Amino acid sequence: MSEKESTKPECFLCVDWGASRCGLAVADSETRIATGVEEVETNKLIERIKQLNEERIFSKVIVGKASHGGFGDEEKTRSLEEALEKLDLQVEFEEEFFSTKQAQQNLAETGKRGISKNDNVESARIILQSWLDR
Repeated sequence: MSEKESTKPECFLCVDWGASRCGLAVADSETRIATGVEEVETNKLIERIKQLNEERIFSKVIVGKASHGGFGDEEKTRSLEEALEKLDLQVEFEEEFFSTKQAQQNLAETGKRGISKNDNVESARIILQSWLDR
């Protein structure tokens, strides 16, 4: 590994999983600031993560998981984890509490229109920032 490669910051991807749509956010170990990327249909999530990982190699994928049952059942959680691991991605779960509600509030405060259209991406950003801040 060259010196340039060894100093390259680690990149992280976060998924705010939803039954029909998922929000994605990214950050790196240098800035430690999460940025919302996009919303993707759940059935196209793994393919999109593959594409993003080709552009920017992720050392970890953080997945928001609500212990109060907001994420879904354990089978769905395990299925997502297995699909990501098949891509040689390390998966870590981050506890999330009311990230969608917080996202909607953040977007409303900025005067953003189409709040429900953007809340998955903002939720992913919130989850990732929480993980980074730990």
